[in-house]
This record gives sequence, C-alpha cells and structure tokens, in this order.
Amino acid sequence: LLNLLSNAIKFTNKGSITVTCSVVYTPELPKAFKKLLFQVIDTGIGMDAEEKMRLFSLFTKLERTRQNNPTGSGLGLAICKQLAELMDGQIGVDSELDVGSNFYFTVVVRLLDDIDAKGLFFAANDLLTDVSGTALPNVDTSKVNSASSVASSAATSGANKVVIPRQARILVAEDNEFNWEVVKCFLQEADHLLQWEVNGRDAVKSYTENHTKFDLVFMDCEMPVMDGYTATKAIREFERENDLPRIPVLGLTAYAMSGDRQKCLGSGMDEFMVKPISKNSLLKAIRQWMRMNTVLQTQWQSC
Repeated sequence: LLNLLSNAIKFTNKGSITVTCSVVYTPELPKAFKKLLFQVIDTGIGMDAEEKMRLFSLFTKLERTRQNNPTGSGLGLAICKQLAELMDGQIGVDSELDVGSNFYFTVVVRLLDDIDAKGLFFAANDLLTDVSGTALPNVDTSKVNSASSVASSAATSGANKVVIPRQARILVAEDNEFNWEVVKCFLQEADHLLQWEVNGRDAVKSYTENHTKFDLVFMDCEMPVMDGYTATKAIREFERENDLPRIPVLGLTAYAMSGDRQKCLGSGMDEFMVKPISKNSLLKAIRQWMRMNTVLQTQWQSC
C-alpha cells in the first residue's frame, strides 16, 4: 500500500489521490477469513496498454518518467505482486494515458482474537513515526527509548566513549530466496554487509566459526533443516560456553499472535518483527540494536 501511494504521489502533479479499502463478499472462505480490496486511485499521467502489460515485471520503469526518478530500482511493483500472491491475493491496474490510474490489490486475512495488542499498537506507531517523524501522543514509547536510555546511562556512569558504527555486518538466515532479495535490496542500499544462509543449521555454523564477523542476526523463524528458534538457542549456548557477549538476534515471522511472540523471545531472540517488513522498520531496528549492542559490549569489556 505504501509503495502504491508513493507511486501515485510521484506521478500525480494535479487533481487527487484516493485510497479505499473494502471487504469483498467471499462465501467460499471459512468464517475466520476475510478478503480485503485496497484501491489507490489517482489523476496522474496514466499508462498505455503496452506499459500496463509489463508493469509488474522486475526492473520495469516508465521510460517517459525515468529521468525524474533516477534512483528507482524498478523492483517495487514486482515485490508488491509477490507479496499479494503470498497473501492469497492479486494485484492489478486500470489506467488511461493522461487521465489517471486505479491500482488495486486483494489480500486474504485471518480474524484474530488473541493479539498482543500492545505490541501491535507499538508497531503501528513506529510506522507512523518513520513516515512523519512525529510520534502519536499517549503511546508507550519505552521500546523506542530503551536503546538511548542505555546509552545515556553508560555515558553518565563513566563508561568509555561509545562510537556507533555506521555499517553493520549482518547474518541473515532466510530460506525464501525472494524474501532474501527484498532484505538485500533494502540493506545494501544503506551499505550494510550481508551474509545469507538458507537454514538455521548453516546460520549457527557461520556464527560459531566466525562470530567476530557479525554485529547482528536476522533469523527467520520457520526454516527447513533447523528452524530459527532452535538456531537461536544454539547461538546462545555457544555464547555461554565461550563467555562471549550477546549478539542481537531479531526474529522474522509471518505470525502476530502473542504465543508466537513469546516463542521468539523464549528462544533467546531479542526482537520480534512481523513480515512483510518495511525498509524503514529494518533500518530502524538495525540502528537501535547496533547502538544498544555497542554500549553493552563496551560495558562487558570493562568488567
């Protein structure tokens, strides 16, 4: 939705942009599921039939607007298509050249009654903060402030000056190649160094053999051979046995139930992130945990 809105704003110089969301009547679905239809309607430049046919292919950009968008990768709509299909939905567009476009997509969602409401409320506020730079009032921001408060505490208690590295060395455990390509696209643009492993066993092997190479781990929870929960427990056991500082492990999961969150944290993960994850959320998590980990390692080395 954010990608479609961004495109609408980019290509609409006058007129309007309208966003709608509605529930689609689907009697064939179980009662616990609903199909949602999202539409982003603009009065922008529109497209001809040829452009519409190739719009959702990788690395496709409108030729007549390319010089106005030199940094675009042409991946956005292809990723949107993949995400919609992963959520049992579809994406499409109705457009007329010089009149405007109607981008629409459907997703099938499950009605939840056991949500970690506070965690989801925080995540929603975190997204709004990323977009606007201003947090909403009356929101629990303790998680946002935790890293900075640790840093402040270390500074006032006489700890060594902490220098936060700008470039993170990140181990990514993810069995889905498409998800890996998305993460790589997001993080390499920020000059982070990445190593990819396709299952938990290989991730544990890479970490235990070269633990000084990594600052952070992104751990998918559901993987073949060894899942992310077991892999994280193995990493924590290796740290205890070798008296090593704790590396931040951020769990990646498609589920938002409170039980899933507890399972992640109980395995030794430090944070719980629900897919699909935005670029801003990934980069913000890296900044927070790099800051906190640098402070904690400084304190650990001084003990």
